[in-house]
Amino acid sequence: MKKIVSLKNEYVSVGSSFGGNQNIFGQTKGLFNRGKMLGGCGVVAISDTVSYLKGERHFATNDDYRKGFNKTARRILFIPTRFGMTFFQELWGMKHISRRDSLGLKCRLVTFKKDFYPLILNMLKDDIPVILCIPRIYGRNKASRSLPFYDPVTLKKVTQTQGHFVVATGIFIEGNDVYLEISSWGKRYFIKFEEFRAFVIKHPASRLGFMMKITRRR
Repeated sequence: MKKIVSLKNEYVSVGSSFGGNQNIFGQTKGLFNRGKMLGGCGVVAISDTVSYLKGERHFATNDDYRKGFNKTARRILFIPTRFGMTFFQELWGMKHISRRDSLGLKCRLVTFKKDFYPLILNMLKDDIPVILCIPRIYGRNKASRSLPFYDPVTLKKVTQTQGHFVVATGIFIEGNDVYLEISSWGKRYFIKFEEFRAFVIKHPASRLGFMMKITRRR
């Protein structure tokens, strides 16, 4: 396994996790906790990206992370339902926090391009996490409408999903396959770049945006 690029610092952690995990809201009682658990991946992606860029990269307990999640959710006007957030809401939320916190970031949606690999590569080289949207695909064949996630050690498929925000933190190569290292549900996974690319092509909304390009204002 050859590393092409990764973030320059350790990624956000909660205890020993790799990134935040909205499923922690399933462990506590609360009026909107189920909606946060089922639809909170977009909030996690923004919260973790902002925490990383601010250098606030470790949360000792789940309670500490819940407080940060809830603060981000309030700031971006997140409505906790199982439907989560659209990418337009995700973009507005990231722009809003960048302006309010004077982070000096330019954020925009990337519409589908034949080759968006350089955009991911350059963001990671600039030490900026990459928010990706795995779109929701409708159809009869469940396997064809879910994107496989792979174990980063064995490279065996361990789960699959759709309609989900993740954060890319590195790029690796094994044989002829290019893998994106991602954070999802508080775990480290790999997805195959070409499988992600082919998956995005299937969805009409990819013409509107499936990746957030973040650059620092010069």
